[in-house]
Amino acid sequence: MTMALVATDHLRLRPDPLARLGDEVAAAGSVAELHQMHTSCDQAAWQAAVAIPARNEANHILACLSAVGNSIRKARRPIGVVLVVNNSTDLTAARAIDWLGRSGLPYRLVEVTMKPDQKGAGPPRRLALDLALGQTRQDAALFSTDADSVVDCDWIREGLREIAWRADVVCGAIGPPDNGAGLPAGLAEKCAPELAYRPLTLEVSRLLDRREHDPRPAHDFVGGANLIFRRQAYEAVGGLPPLACSEDRAFVRAAERHDCKVVFSAAPRVATSQRLFGRARGGMADTLRERIHNCDPICDQDLEPAETAIRRLWARGRLRRSANASVASTVLPALGIDPQAVGRLDREPFGAFWHRVETLSPRLQRTRLTMRTVARELFVLQRLEMRLRSAGARLVTADMLEDMILTCRTGASR
Repeated sequence: MTMALVATDHLRLRPDPLARLGDEVAAAGSVAELHQMHTSCDQAAWQAAVAIPARNEANHILACLSAVGNSIRKARRPIGVVLVVNNSTDLTAARAIDWLGRSGLPYRLVEVTMKPDQKGAGPPRRLALDLALGQTRQDAALFSTDADSVVDCDWIREGLREIAWRADVVCGAIGPPDNGAGLPAGLAEKCAPELAYRPLTLEVSRLLDRREHDPRPAHDFVGGANLIFRRQAYEAVGGLPPLACSEDRAFVRAAERHDCKVVFSAAPRVATSQRLFGRARGGMADTLRERIHNCDPICDQDLEPAETAIRRLWARGRLRRSANASVASTVLPALGIDPQAVGRLDREPFGAFWHRVETLSPRLQRTRLTMRTVARELFVLQRLEMRLRSAGARLVTADMLEDMILTCRTGASR
């Protein structure tokens, strides 16, 4: 690894914090070359940190940092910024260094080239979060956003409030700038089936698998542009998976396997760009481009056929509410699983037990939907939701559930 240590003269940086930062970058193991690094003079431990990966974001980085800075100042807490600029060929690093040096905010910045196998936003986001660990308190909160995003002025305050009140992990709201005014005409109409299916699935989850810490989740979307969590939760799950894309969803799934309290909140808000060419294959830019140009685009990966979604939520809710072996002995066979193959529910975190159930069940295997298929599934899900309400969702047995599915599926095919 080649290190070119650059410190801005007006900060008069001491060598110790720079050396420590360099050691932490080297220890990460994902960096091929460290070009430069900067850190503020104040070395006091931060109460929270904002981690940002950036690659060729010269056109967006100042708006991103300005919004983050406003949110930090409004929170009135010792909160710093960790920016990892990776594999960039533009002025992202130079503009960020100049802004951070004049901002008065605590910060750590590194410019690196990642190893060839460390592709996408996941590895540099992981690096930024890991570097935040070296500067934050043990009880700190970690915030993740993207360099092409603009956080709300209350983003930090709302995130800290959720963490203090009820959450280990907060999935905040992400939307387009200007309410999507720049999106192509007709896109909203094309995506209308999914826009109706998602909230209905969320409503069914409230009926079948209500979680006490988040009884009415505001949405069901996970995005690295607005992800907030306790430092202890981050360390407990082993950090952010360094995936090229969907690292954010993988992290939340890992947190759920550890029984972390995951909250879907609309209070911390972020607006992210709607560009068509991004840094990660399979990321948001590819998804948006697919939806614009494909006449029948694929829906979000978390959406699934109505009967699979209903079975998943029913079984998870029944098992979560009771560690009773007799309950598992009736629920697991309905999923095509021998109870002996899963083990005891009361001997590990529920999330780990449920992950094994999902892996073993042939009836819970995920199938991707397109906009046309989700339009057909919407009718089935609407009928199932009404049947569940009339029967009393939490009283539904395995036989009752299969009868509902058969009836509603048959009615939809007529």
